[in-house]
Amino acid sequence: VHPRYRSPHVGILVSAAGMLLFTIVTTFASAVTITVGLRVLIYIVTCAALPVLRRRGGHAPASTFHRIDRPKVFATTVRDPLQRAASYFHFLTEVAIEHPLNASLRKIGFLGALTSSFFAPQFVNLQCEWIGGKPSIAAALTTLLREGWIIRRYDQLEDLTSEIAWRFRWPKPTVEKLNAAPAPYYNRVCTPKIERLLHKLNDEDRKLWALLS
Repeated sequence: VHPRYRSPHVGILVSAAGMLLFTIVTTFASAVTITVGLRVLIYIVTCAALPVLRRRGGHAPASTFHRIDRPKVFATTVRDPLQRAASYFHFLTEVAIEHPLNASLRKIGFLGALTSSFFAPQFVNLQCEWIGGKPSIAAALTTLLREGWIIRRYDQLEDLTSEIAWRFRWPKPTVEKLNAAPAPYYNRVCTPKIERLLHKLNDEDRKLWALLS
C-alpha cells in the first residue's frame, strides 16, 4: 500500500504492465480469450469464498486494524455474554432462514449448539478475543490500556454513538438495534442448566462485562 495515497500501487503497476504486454505480443482473439478466462477464475474464487465469509460473519478483531499505519480510535460495545449467545442463536434459527447453519441448529437446539464445534466458537469469550487478540480478560485489558478506546455496554449504545459524534464533530446519529432477540425469547430458551453452561464457557467475557457494569 502506498504510504501517502493508501492505494495498492504495486498491484496497479503490475496489472498495467501485464495488460500492456498482452496487447503488444498477442492477437485480439487471444486477448479476449485470456480476459474471459481470468474473469471466470475470479468468479470461481469469489463463489468459493462466500460460504467461508457467511460463516465468519461481519466482525473483525482489533488486531486486524493494526496493519493500518495511521492514527486510530477503536470503538465497540460489550454485550452480556449470555444474552449475546441466545440472541445469536435466535438470529441464525429464526431470522437468517437461508443461513447454512440454520437447519443444523434448529435440529440440535440451543443446548446442543452450545457444545457444537460450529456454533460455540462464535461466542465463547469472543468479545475478549476481538479486543485483546486472545480469549482472556488480561489480554483485553492490556489492549484497552495501551490504545485509545471508546467502549460501552450494549445497553449504552446511544452513549457510545454520542461520544463518537462528539469526538469527531459529527452530527449525532439515530441508533437502531437490529437482529436483537426479544427478552421473552431469552427467558424461554435459557434454562438453569443452559445458564450454568454459558457462565462456564464465557467466564472471561463475563469478567469484561462486569468490569463495565
